[in-house]
This record gives sequence, C-alpha cells and structure tokens, in this order.
Amino acid sequence: MAKKSSGQIFIPTLLVLVVGLTIGLSLASRVITDIKISRQMEESSRALAAAEAGIEETLRTGVAAPGTFSDAGGTYEVKYAVTKGTVGGTSNPFSFGQIAQDDTQTVWFIGHKDTGDFDYSETYDAPSIDVCWAETSPAAAIEVIIYYNESGKIKVWRAAFDPEEPSRGNNFSSVDAADGGNCGNFNLKYRKTVAFNAITGTKIAMRLRLMYNTQPALLAVAPDSSRKLPTQGEEIVSTGTLTIGNVTRKVRVFTSYKTLPEIFDYVLFSGGSLKKL
Repeated sequence: MAKKSSGQIFIPTLLVLVVGLTIGLSLASRVITDIKISRQMEESSRALAAAEAGIEETLRTGVAAPGTFSDAGGTYEVKYAVTKGTVGGTSNPFSFGQIAQDDTQTVWFIGHKDTGDFDYSETYDAPSIDVCWAETSPAAAIEVIIYYNESGKIKVWRAAFDPEEPSRGNNFSSVDAADGGNCGNFNLKYRKTVAFNAITGTKIAMRLRLMYNTQPALLAVAPDSSRKLPTQGEEIVSTGTLTIGNVTRKVRVFTSYKTLPEIFDYVLFSGGSLKKL
C-alpha cells in the first residue's frame, strides 16, 4: 500500500517540477533579453554621444578630424569620424531631411561669397526646379515662395500645392500621385515642377513650407539636370562607433546661409504708399 501511495505522489511532484523549471527558464530568458536590450541601448547611447561630440568639435574648430575617447576605467573605447562638405553646387538633387509642419527651408538661386554677401556670378538660370516631399498621414501640402529682384524692387511669387486639395477645399493647386518621382534616390511620393515663366527678374531664393503634416516629412529639391544650383550651405556628417559591440550611429548637420526670419514671409509688399483707413 505504501509503494502504491509513493507512486501516486511522484507524478504530481514531477509535474510541479516541470512547471517550475519551465517558469524558471522563461524568467531567465526574459532577464537575459532585458540585459541584452539594456546593453544595446547603452552602447547605442555611447556611439550617439561620440557622433554628437564629433559634430560639436567640428563646429568649434572648423576642422573635420577623427577622435577617440574612453571611460575612466578603460573598459570601452569610442571613436568618431567626421566629413565636412558643401551642399549644392551641382545639378544633383539634395534633401533637407525630415521637416516638421510649418517649418521653412530656403533654396538659394544666387551664390554666396565667403563674407556671406551675394555672388551674382553664380546663379541658377534654369526655367524650373522640382520640389519633392514624402507621403505622410495626413498628406502634406507645400507652399512655395520665390523672392526675385525686378528693376531694383524685391517682389514675391507664391504658389501652394496639395495632394488632398479636392477634399480640403483650400484652392491650392492639386498634386496627383502620378506627379510623384524619385527626385534622385530619395524615393519620395510627391513631386511638383515649379516653373519660373511668371518671374521676369533675377531670382534670389525660394522658401518651402510644409503644411498639414502632423509628422515630419522628407523634403528634397531637384534642379534641372543641365543646370547647377549654387552652393546652399555646409554639411557635417559624424559617425560614432563603439569598438566593443561594434555599434555605429550617425549624425548629420546642415548649416545653410543666413536667411530672413519666417515672419518675413508674411510681410505685405506694395509698389506704392500704404494708407491707414
């Protein structure tokens, strides 16, 4: 009778051990995973900090040079490599990166000297330029503002383009998905060719403003393939690498030439005198 009872107790005991072992292995696996994720986040933060350090050092010294540093105990080593160059100056498309709603970006049609003054020997004389932006939800519309000099007077040409114009009823010019194009290698959905046939003076700059997008959207421009855009500014790219774990992070900073504040886009221009009624 004793042998029979001991056999009956063994089975539930074995089940309890199996369940306990399963739970233990599951918890151990979760702990290991959490530790791995925490280590990856820490390594990623260190690599990102190194990339940002490279940007700051380049901005401070004006020289793009590599750097290396480690913690006090020497348990890890982080390196950064920096490249510095100009944006524009070619007929290739270029991107402004992710642009938030109502932020503006400037495309210069006139070159700049080292002093920051205009260099009229470098101008963009093509009949048009392509503006491209990414698909978002809701879809982003874009406002295009071109400043130009006509007989010594600064004038403004404005247009707005919206892929959702029929449903929004904002009287913007429509943009169909069929207008989309790569605009280089950026693979953006919307593209609009901005023609300059209504502008009779010297084009100075084009301002681009995204609207309606609640999330940042990639914005790019593509000049005429037979023309070069003047240099638009300076680009610094810093890559931080954590040698232990081989984690890499990259930071890109684009510094454009000085532009007027955004409120300038709303200034009223008039060829005659203004009267208060």
